[in-house]
Amino acid sequence: MAENLLKVVMPASIFFIMMAMGLELTPRDFKRVFVQPRAVLTGVMGQILLLPAFALGLVLALPLPNELAIGLVILAACPGGAMSNVISYLARADTALSISMTAISSVLNIVSLPLLANLALEIFAEDAGQVRLPLGMTMGQLALLTLIPVGMGMLIHAKRPDAVQRALPMIKKGATTVFILIVVGLFAAHSEHLVDYISSALMHAVIVGVASTFMGYGLARVVALPPIQRITIAVEFCIQNVAMATLVAVSLLEKGEYGIFAGIYGIVCLLVILPTISLYKRRIEARGG
Repeated sequence: MAENLLKVVMPASIFFIMMAMGLELTPRDFKRVFVQPRAVLTGVMGQILLLPAFALGLVLALPLPNELAIGLVILAACPGGAMSNVISYLARADTALSISMTAISSVLNIVSLPLLANLALEIFAEDAGQVRLPLGMTMGQLALLTLIPVGMGMLIHAKRPDAVQRALPMIKKGATTVFILIVVGLFAAHSEHLVDYISSALMHAVIVGVASTFMGYGLARVVALPPIQRITIAVEFCIQNVAMATLVAVSLLEKGEYGIFAGIYGIVCLLVILPTISLYKRRIEARGG
């Protein structure tokens, strides 16, 4: 019952979350790749290429039950999301960079996500011949649930910027509430196996959360980005689009168990990144920044 309800609710939830993200975007967020190419491209390419490669290597080195392994790779293929922009704002990081990375990775994700999801299914799914994402149809569905609501949000922002600014705090709370309900619904649909899932996935979720944060920060440091952009990219690497990963599992693949890892990680990543940004803020304050 809960999973059937999720299948109906998930597309509408993603549409709302992506439109809420679009309300914060302007054309200059996409143009920033030309103004700050090193920062934006470092972050986006790292998210699209490095994180999925790390996730795949992790589940090959430290095996998980197949449904959790598939879920981990799918999650790693779903970068950013509106939540990462909120966390960057709370961290006093480069919110403009965060928003630009989210915008550009969301567009690229239309192509990369189905390819990476099918790779995970090919390697780990016992019924790989029967469970696959048709590339053309999936790209179309993702475009419908990404580009259209983001475009609508941007159009509303352009037409009514003052009204959008007044409404944004409430809309963000609504998007956060929707995210929480998705995780709760996912857990409720698989409550009979939840203890087993958590005990199997928790260590991997912590490893991904910690490693992705260090990867993002380290990669930004290697290319000599300033500290504020290093912490921004670290946040973007750690905070994955749990809602999108759940949509792929529940609505596109119709395998809700593939979304369980995303739900667990949605909680774990906050437990990793919030202390990290708290430490970062204390260091900035100690320097008088």
